[in-house]
Amino acid sequence: MKTTQWICGILVAGVIGLVGCSKSDQAPPPPGAAPTIDVGKLRQAFPTAEGDMQSCLTKIRNAVRYSDYPTAMSELEKLAADAKLTDAQKKVVTDLMEQVKQAVAGGLKSALPGAK
Repeated sequence: MKTTQWICGILVAGVIGLVGCSKSDQAPPPPGAAPTIDVGKLRQAFPTAEGDMQSCLTKIRNAVRYSDYPTAMSELEKLAADAKLTDAQKKVVTDLMEQVKQAVAGGLKSALPGAK
């Protein structure tokens, strides 16, 4: 009798553990959270970048990854000034610049004392 209760208890605990570990849908970020910066679109827009452009793209990805937004912004401005960009590439760079600006604004707002 006690063995049966132990086995049932272990099974119930296992089922509860599995149910508790289920992955839920991603909820939207809470208000005031820094927006996400989608660098993946940058990679898709420049699939065959070479030389200086490849170096610039690498610096942008690393700067965003480590939240070095001033470096990311300066590299994005260099990239945007390139005359060889297509309209689609210019749009991706412009969108990414806006995302970085929002991240900087969100980061500065949360760093100020008393900011909500």
